[in-house]
Amino acid sequence: MKSLISIMLFVAYSVSAYSQSLTIDECQRLARENYPSLRQMDFIESSKQYTIENAKTAYLPQVSLSSQATYQNAVTEYPDAMKKAFGNMGVNMKGLNKDQYKIGVDVNQVIWDGGAIKSKNRITQSESEAEKQQVEVELYGLKDRVNALYFGILLLEAQEKENVNMQQLLQSNCEKIQTMINNHTALPSDLNTVKAELLSTRQQYTQIAAACKSYRQMLSLFIHRDTENAELEMPSAMTVDTKMINRPEVALFEAQQKGVEAHRSAIYAALHPQVGAFAQGYYGNPGFNLFKDMMENKWTMNVMVGIRLKWNFGSLYTQKRDLTNLHIASQRIEAQKQTFLFNTLIATTKQQNAIDEMRKILNDDDEIISLRTSVRKASESKLSNGIINVNDLLRDITSENNSKIAKATHEIELINRIYQLKNTINE
Repeated sequence: MKSLISIMLFVAYSVSAYSQSLTIDECQRLARENYPSLRQMDFIESSKQYTIENAKTAYLPQVSLSSQATYQNAVTEYPDAMKKAFGNMGVNMKGLNKDQYKIGVDVNQVIWDGGAIKSKNRITQSESEAEKQQVEVELYGLKDRVNALYFGILLLEAQEKENVNMQQLLQSNCEKIQTMINNHTALPSDLNTVKAELLSTRQQYTQIAAACKSYRQMLSLFIHRDTENAELEMPSAMTVDTKMINRPEVALFEAQQKGVEAHRSAIYAALHPQVGAFAQGYYGNPGFNLFKDMMENKWTMNVMVGIRLKWNFGSLYTQKRDLTNLHIASQRIEAQKQTFLFNTLIATTKQQNAIDEMRKILNDDDEIISLRTSVRKASESKLSNGIINVNDLLRDITSENNSKIAKATHEIELINRIYQLKNTINE
């Protein structure tokens, strides 16, 4: 006895563990986490960091090595009169060699770049943020697709449930009619009519079950989890606050505006002077001291350090047009943003009205079902008494079933529309 109880408990535990429960919010989260485009976020962030780090290297000393060997047909030399005078004093003025050599290093250090690097980093950050928000817009579209599958499954399962109820009701009436046939109060054709309707109802169940399986398979692909035996929880019908719109498209427009401002800063930065330090050193012949090299003619070490000021006014030629183009770009982005907000407002108004309409429709569903059930029961009694025929009964059974399906559809449709509204404003 104890072993039997243990087996039953194990089976019960296995079934409950296998039949996991899923909520619509969890499905949306899993779909986002497993969508391939999400990986772009890491790529965009990595690219931004590398670009900024590369820009920062401009503040590091820039070192270059060089070497050269030249031959020239003329070199700096003393006039003949000076050569003769030095010669009379016993000094040999060799002069510079026509073949000259130099091996050196140049070092440049930025002291102030006028804000050019800072502006470049701002452009990189704003472009990266805009790319991320573009991905967010794409990922946000997943919600509609997941919602359509989720509520589609709930609706199909509700139809399955009512279809089973109708099959049971038809089966019960088959048994009643069979009893009537045995009592010679009904014809075999009456039974055949009900059986045909039962078979047709079973065919509908097969079609509904196949569609539901297909929807579950597609949902499984989105969330990377088997949903064949998962129980989808019915969300609650909550109230949605439509005052705030937190859509990623709005964040995308704002990121694009920041990009315009970053480019504007870069234009102004291009007009600022740039200050840097430099150092040059080379080992070669001739050196800086030409007079000494003309006398000794040997390789020497030469070093020069200094401060350099560079001020480029070339950007003045295009500054006005560049700023005008940025102003136009800013206005276009703002126009797109206002158009999006206007269309979103239209959509939310329409969806809210649809929700209100569905709530009113639901108020009458229970009473309609109650009346249809009462009519069906009365028809069953009338059929037993020979007052109506089987077709009249089937009509009333179908009407009752349709009213139950309508109620289930209205309930799911109400919550579906609420989630559509939530998705429109990203609550």
